[in-house]
Amino acid sequence: MAAGRGESKAAVKPAETTQSKTLAGEPSGAVKPKLFMRGQQTFVHSLFRGSTEKMKKNTSYKKFVPELHDIEHTHFYHSHDSHGAPQTYTQPVGGHFHEIVSDGVDENGYPKMKCGPALRFVDKKLNDGTMTRVIEEVKWLTNKPGVMLDDKHSHVMTYLGSEELSQAKINEGYARDKARIGTLPSPEAAEVETANAEG
Repeated sequence: MAAGRGESKAAVKPAETTQSKTLAGEPSGAVKPKLFMRGQQTFVHSLFRGSTEKMKKNTSYKKFVPELHDIEHTHFYHSHDSHGAPQTYTQPVGGHFHEIVSDGVDENGYPKMKCGPALRFVDKKLNDGTMTRVIEEVKWLTNKPGVMLDDKHSHVMTYLGSEELSQAKINEGYARDKARIGTLPSPEAAEVETANAEG
């Protein structure tokens, strides 16, 4: 139908846009084409473990009166996530994490990573009243003017090895785990079996 006088041509929509589409652009209900993959995108995932160090844990409920205790802990760092995206930070432990940067190679030629100080997410109120989340070094305000306590610990990162992964390989692992979990008895069934064995 042609656009009438004074009507915008852009307002006229082709009839095909009202049909749902499949991958190949065919209307729904059409036979889907067979596809064969010529290759898989792969990525190299490397795993590192931080040395065991002491972090500061604040156990105080009073504002501006921190009560800090030393607690031993460690972090793991994955170079990539399960989608192949490079990672910048360690996994969080005890409410904090660390930024990791490449530091070349060690004396044996293995990848070497440098660990920064402890970081955490902090919610801040902007001038317009909206809240935003920022990353800051771990620190606590005190009731003494100009006095702040901080936690600048870091870790020596040890290389644990690398593996070549693809999304297909990761999905296979998920499917195996799901199948294995599906064969486990439910907690209720396990209780009945235990009761029968004891009776």
